[in-house]
Amino acid sequence: MSPAPRARPPTLMLISRPYIKGLPITITTQSRLPSGEYSSQTIRPTYEDPYTLEFRELYACIVEGKEVRTSVVDARRDAELAIEIIKALK
Repeated sequence: MSPAPRARPPTLMLISRPYIKGLPITITTQSRLPSGEYSSQTIRPTYEDPYTLEFRELYACIVEGKEVRTSVVDARRDAELAIEIIKALK
């Protein structure tokens, strides 16, 4: 009988101040491998800041007719979730 599969150790994800105008996002993941070794990986998906990326997306939706990725229903659910989190923290 083979041993049960080991659960994967949790991964820590650090995101550098994503909303500072002019600074790109840097994502660092840190985890422990099944062998016990430590692993760290830094990713910079783009050198553009999030505000610029969001405005480009908005422009494409309005001017070019690109489909919006999040619906009004999604936005409502996000707002409801945020309210639930705030209530739980009180």
